[in-house]
Amino acid sequence: MPVVYNPCRNHLLIRLLFAICFLLLFLPFLFCIYRGGRLSYGFHSYRIKDRIDSVGRKPVAKSAELPQNGETNQGRSDIPSATSVPFVISNSQSSAVHQNDSVNHRKYTSLAEMVYLVRTKSYRFANYSLGVSEQDIETFQASLPPLLENYRSPCWLEYLGTEHVYDDSYYLTKDCMERDAVRKSFSWAYVAYKRRLATGLHWRVRCMPYFYLLGMPKSGTTDLYVAVIRYTKNIISGARKEPHFWNRRRFGIPYSGSCYNRPDIGVARLSDYLDLHDEAAEKTKMRYSQKDNIYYHKLLIGDFTPSTMWSLPQWWRIRGNENLDEPLYTTAHHLHGIWSRSQFIVMLRDPVERAFSQMKYRSLPIDGQVAAHFHYLVQNTIKELENCRPLRGCVYNRTDPLSPDMHGNFIIIPGMYSLFISDWLKVFPRQQFHFIRFEDYKRNKSGELDRLFTFLNTDSLDSRLRGRITKMPVANKGIRTESMWNKTRTILEDFYRPWNHRLADIVGDHSFRWGY
Repeated sequence: MPVVYNPCRNHLLIRLLFAICFLLLFLPFLFCIYRGGRLSYGFHSYRIKDRIDSVGRKPVAKSAELPQNGETNQGRSDIPSATSVPFVISNSQSSAVHQNDSVNHRKYTSLAEMVYLVRTKSYRFANYSLGVSEQDIETFQASLPPLLENYRSPCWLEYLGTEHVYDDSYYLTKDCMERDAVRKSFSWAYVAYKRRLATGLHWRVRCMPYFYLLGMPKSGTTDLYVAVIRYTKNIISGARKEPHFWNRRRFGIPYSGSCYNRPDIGVARLSDYLDLHDEAAEKTKMRYSQKDNIYYHKLLIGDFTPSTMWSLPQWWRIRGNENLDEPLYTTAHHLHGIWSRSQFIVMLRDPVERAFSQMKYRSLPIDGQVAAHFHYLVQNTIKELENCRPLRGCVYNRTDPLSPDMHGNFIIIPGMYSLFISDWLKVFPRQQFHFIRFEDYKRNKSGELDRLFTFLNTDSLDSRLRGRITKMPVANKGIRTESMWNKTRTILEDFYRPWNHRLADIVGDHSFRWGY
């Protein structure tokens, strides 16, 4: 009897063979996932070894603690070893800063280890939105959760129960600055969280900024922001260019005129500030380089608020400053308490030119009267400062954007650079600061950016981007062309001269005297 060809039966056999091959290939992989042997993360995976106690192959009790006081996982049987090793900065000065932290003993762990601990409910911060309370910040005892290895920015893993984490976020519901940008960033993170939760993974990466552009206003900070964000690949900012969190929003101080009359402005929390960096944290997780099966997440998150250094109008509300004539503690102490390895960029301009640029930018009087009104403000503000004691307390008191004489104060006070910088250098070492003269940046933008990238220990510009940055128009440039009166310039030079000389001694560069 002849054999009848049956194509359907052959197709069934082929499908069966494919199914068998699929099972043979993927069953071990699925088994590893079930046993916690490999966790998918972004576009790559991290190996996690079973936790073994000293007796045999038994899981360690859930109360096992993470490394304390900067110790590593080597030689510890209760902590799983991971494929990653701590990221080491190659620059000699930065290396000393990042490897030696005698003040704050930080706890570091690998991403794989923390994912494991969250899944097994062993992660000590798994039931909290953040392991730092507002009281901890006020008492300078705040400590971030264990930080992820191989992340340049200070990042950690946090338990995520729902994707609806921004419903009551301060910067979305109370702050009226750049709300569209904030809403767009939160929507991006919301989608990412929703997809992750759908796969059964209840965690997210959260980050603090690695560096802060401390100031000063009208000194090219916006132009620098545009240059590093648009033309570099390893620097990223949060949803807001200028969160104004540390010196204003924490105290319920609005910044925009449209917010002045709102009684419900409220007080921002640290978790609200972290919300602004959630999109940047997710992108930091997704962007990595690989070497010897080690993944390096090199994105640097920055805060570009130019008032962080000099503006602290409600300093008396900081614990320890009560009933004092001038602040004992400033924003620098809070940042040091959170993460003492932060890097700081300070962009400075001839204070005389900066003051007049601030005046023209605010566009208070009509054209033709700018110089006259500027002269009046300069005379009155300097006279008030000279008659006020203690001077340092008077200066900080006059940095309130809601004060009736705010225009004169905002024009004169930010130029007293050495007063504010000396306060920060009492808390952070000099090697964590990078100073840029606006005049040098304007003359040689690519060269100053190279110096900045060397300080941050990140990739320098390629030749193609150098040409683009050189041709880039100045950002946030004023439109008024009226000149300052010569007698006004003389008054300002006499006032700023001792401050400039002190600044030059602090920085170690006499060009910061600006020739007078």
